[in-house]
Amino acid sequence: MKHCFPFFLLPLLFLLPYRGSCESNTAILPFAGNKNSEVVFFFNVAKGKVQRFYFFDEFGSMRQFILDNKNKSKDTVIQKKVSTNGLLEVYYTYKEKVPFLFEAGDTILISGGDSILSVSSQVRSNVANSFFLQLRKSGGSIFEYEGQMLTIKIKDRLPYLDSLYRNSMYFLTLHKDSMSESIYKGYFYMILYEYLQRKLVRLSVDNDPALPGLMDSVTGLIRSEECAFLNGYRFLIDTYGMNKWGRDFKSPTYHTARYDSIASFFSGYTKNRALFFALIGIKNRVPEYFAAYRKKFYADCSDSALRNYIRENFETKVVGTKLLNQSDMDFIWEDVLKKNNGKVVYIDFWASWCLPCRAEMSNAKSLINEFQSKPFTYVFISTDRTKTNWINAIKDDGITGVAENYIITNFAGSALEKQFEIFSLPRYLLIDAEGKIVDPNAPPPHNTNLRRKIEDLINQ
Repeated sequence: MKHCFPFFLLPLLFLLPYRGSCESNTAILPFAGNKNSEVVFFFNVAKGKVQRFYFFDEFGSMRQFILDNKNKSKDTVIQKKVSTNGLLEVYYTYKEKVPFLFEAGDTILISGGDSILSVSSQVRSNVANSFFLQLRKSGGSIFEYEGQMLTIKIKDRLPYLDSLYRNSMYFLTLHKDSMSESIYKGYFYMILYEYLQRKLVRLSVDNDPALPGLMDSVTGLIRSEECAFLNGYRFLIDTYGMNKWGRDFKSPTYHTARYDSIASFFSGYTKNRALFFALIGIKNRVPEYFAAYRKKFYADCSDSALRNYIRENFETKVVGTKLLNQSDMDFIWEDVLKKNNGKVVYIDFWASWCLPCRAEMSNAKSLINEFQSKPFTYVFISTDRTKTNWINAIKDDGITGVAENYIITNFAGSALEKQFEIFSLPRYLLIDAEGKIVDPNAPPPHNTNLRRKIEDLINQ
């Protein structure tokens, strides 16, 4: 059995460390005896409401469910399925993030919204279904710290964080018998990782003398790889690395030195995952070093899925400002304008990671439906760095067949970025039937002024 974290180093003597059996360290936690490989959700979205849930896949990419019933006159039930071999970590966005853990084979009904969200199933207890929702009402959840931190005086932030941690762990121990061992262990480490990551940041900012001792303790925890599938484990590794190897993000040597240090410091699952995210950091921050470190990664990483992800997403080169559609056909900007000659064209520059972009997708579909019988075309252009993230997002948001979809995988520094000065997302362009850009900063899809502009251009 792997070593458990030495809790005696933390001022929480009332709590004994969890010492359950350790599952295999894969991107998802296997659930013994369960033959099903997905979680099925039924979202009962109240009229006039919008629900937003998200989770991270094994490559660290955010996947979203944006369930928009804002313009409907009655409640709507929407079904979603997520493949997993074990535990699935899902977040609900309401003020602060509210996490959930579900097991492979679960069928979950989620209804209501905002602070009265209800989560239920036929086989799980209410506490197991909505642990962190109930924890918020009991005196405070560890996940409230992020949203409340700036409202609290600096000197009071660490005591506040400690109190949220104690309350979260105490509430978990009270309800241990009402949940499965896998769910209990998952919640346990979700709380612990969130607490330690926030505490490392706080001690570092304060130059607190307790930081080295906590770093030593976290070293042992990270190397134990307990519940390493959790997103909090990745964030803890990132924060740990910043304290251990520096925070000078603008320095090219920071990102390459971080990669080299990880390669020699960690091993096994943690090494593979940490190297993967370090390589992504090199690609995003110092792309001139990426080719050399990609070759190193293929030699250093023993996880074939991670190596294949890099090959599939970063070895395809797109020259200039070429666009790719879902069938991998090449287009250039002029092709898009030419094929829509005689139509009013609305261009939507977006990305899978951009929450405001994704929040407009239901409004975009409404706009498309409203003008579908008129000379009007809606064109989505993704600036995602990987095709995988783009494809997942357009499937999740249901826009695969309702409009033209393209991706520019080398958008940063491209001619399009410079020509239209697209330095933030979302960004919208409105083009008339002759191919002239009449509004380089067009209103977003929900804006009523946009519809008037489109109508005026169509009627010219």
